[in-house]
Amino acid sequence: MSRRNSAGRRTLLLLAFLVLTVAWSFGARAATSARGLYTLIVSDGYTSQKVPVYEYKTGNKITIAPGKDARTLYVNRASKKITVRLSSTTDYFRENYKTVGYSKTIKISSKKNTTIRATAKSGKKYSAKILLAKIKQPAIASLSLSRTSMTEGTNTVTFTAKARTYEKTLCSVTITNSAGKTVYKADLGDSKSTSYSGTWDGKANQGSNSYVPAGKYKIKVSLRYLYGNKYKFKSKTKTVTVSAPAAQKAKTVSSAADTSASVTSKVSSFTKTWPWKITLTGDDTTDYLAEYVCQKVLTPGMNEIQRARALYLWASGTFTRTYDSPSNHREIIPVSTAAAKNEIAAYGKQADALIASGKAVINNANTLSTNAAKGHSNRFKYTIQAISKQVGSCAHFAFMYEVLCRHAGLTADMLENNQPQESEYVHHYWNAVRIGSYYYWCDGRIEKPCNNNKGGTIFFLRGKNFLKNPSYGQTFDRCGNLNRGKNYERYKAIFDQIPAADCPGRLS
Repeated sequence: MSRRNSAGRRTLLLLAFLVLTVAWSFGARAATSARGLYTLIVSDGYTSQKVPVYEYKTGNKITIAPGKDARTLYVNRASKKITVRLSSTTDYFRENYKTVGYSKTIKISSKKNTTIRATAKSGKKYSAKILLAKIKQPAIASLSLSRTSMTEGTNTVTFTAKARTYEKTLCSVTITNSAGKTVYKADLGDSKSTSYSGTWDGKANQGSNSYVPAGKYKIKVSLRYLYGNKYKFKSKTKTVTVSAPAAQKAKTVSSAADTSASVTSKVSSFTKTWPWKITLTGDDTTDYLAEYVCQKVLTPGMNEIQRARALYLWASGTFTRTYDSPSNHREIIPVSTAAAKNEIAAYGKQADALIASGKAVINNANTLSTNAAKGHSNRFKYTIQAISKQVGSCAHFAFMYEVLCRHAGLTADMLENNQPQESEYVHHYWNAVRIGSYYYWCDGRIEKPCNNNKGGTIFFLRGKNFLKNPSYGQTFDRCGNLNRGKNYERYKAIFDQIPAADCPGRLS
């Protein structure tokens, strides 16, 4: 009997537990039920935000509150005043409530948060609260570098910024040289983060992809944030020193023809004399550099093809196409130091003596293509940059190779194509060099990209057969693709002297 009573009690307890569970479940669901009442528009003077307000019921208990995502509104850091207006009400509100009251204008402080109260009236008053908060300004707590000095092309520097951000914030790095010019910049991220980092390998990415010259560089990491309707920045800066490789400290010239040049080169080391008549430019620095190269790569017994080829290999092997100004690059062959200026002045006197003896003449004209680069105001500047810094554009290269060939007793001209067309090389400069009785095409500027990034003879002393359509006088383009500028009449004097076949012995 007692066992049956015990089992019955257990059954009753179980049923009671189930009833309570179901009742609690329905009660929980009732607590989450909500009816829309009205929508407020909150404006901080820069942006406006919608705030939907709901009636929540838990049994007989009624509360009114904004939607979960709108209970705290973040307003602009520059805001001083908030305006509030009623946007709309629902049918349920109009059936069960009379009015809603709120302050239309509210002052907001940057030191403490502010609350908007909106009170709906029926038989009772029910207030909804909206918390207004200003997003704090971000800050960079610290900026550290993995090293404060680096060697060009050897190591890298890693920079790490510890930050305090309260929203998604763009972080960027800017690296400037001692003159304040930007050589590198990059974005480090736009997330809400406490740490931003990046690595710099010493290469510029603003107009160039080459290593920056030796010197001091400022690394500035900045956080960009919105204040009002304008962006402001919080930054920290560190300095890193870039040094030239040891090989460049030990010598100033590195070329395929000569790798043993010392830091300074005395004019007295110009020991070779030439059996041909030298064509000078009349500019002492330009002529000094041309003689410097000829002393390195030529011998007095070379024939015309050998001279043209030796200079072509040196020029195409050392020259690098750059898309920024050569003034941003250091001198490989110095011309601006006091010692270099003394050597240049000394060679100027030697050049005067050569002219006086009839062993040299001055000629800057493009004799057979009179329109090409005629009176070019940058002629000397471009040639000096091309030889001294070994960087530049196709115009730099063409000026350089013409000057070098003429200094070596060859007849050479510079040609130009600037015809409008759909081509990567619409405006291009190249050369024509006369060997024996004929001219041949030369375009050393594009040897590197077509010959595994080194000098070569793909475009050296080529005849008309190398061109797709010689009647239009097309110029060389990258890797054998040709421009279509109709320059036949312009350069007819040269075109008529170019044979179909390439120069015999051009690879000798």
